[in-house]
Amino acid sequence: MKLNALYDYALQRNIGVCCVALRSKKAFSTKHDDGHYVVLNYTGSEREERLTLAEEVGHCETDAFYCLDDINSSNWKCNVAKVERQARNWQIKHLIPLESLRAAIKEFRGEVWEIAEHLDVKDDLIRDAFDYYTAKGEVF
Repeated sequence: MKLNALYDYALQRNIGVCCVALRSKKAFSTKHDDGHYVVLNYTGSEREERLTLAEEVGHCETDAFYCLDDINSSNWKCNVAKVERQARNWQIKHLIPLESLRAAIKEFRGEVWEIAEHLDVKDDLIRDAFDYYTAKGEVF
């Protein structure tokens, strides 16, 4: 999914998105009574903006947010990992569809960095995509 398509998707799903200068975070997403919102730290890099927006929209679409109960819980690390995994899986499904990944593997003979470059994502997202699709029983 291209950057403009992600913005269109967010608009269609009533997810408010704005870009601002954040001091310590790349982005965050939140849910309020009137909807979901994403705040991005504008970096000037379209690739970084696309990757970050996809993950934050993933939080909104999967309703995967932190809450104070998680932070105060004895297993808060597990809850945070679960929330991040849900958003990451959404990001994978929308930025690296299975058929696109299969085609890239065939074309680039499994070199992770080449596949990542071709799909305009980072190497770690390709590795996570392998794990995600393999866990779902897909074969490459």
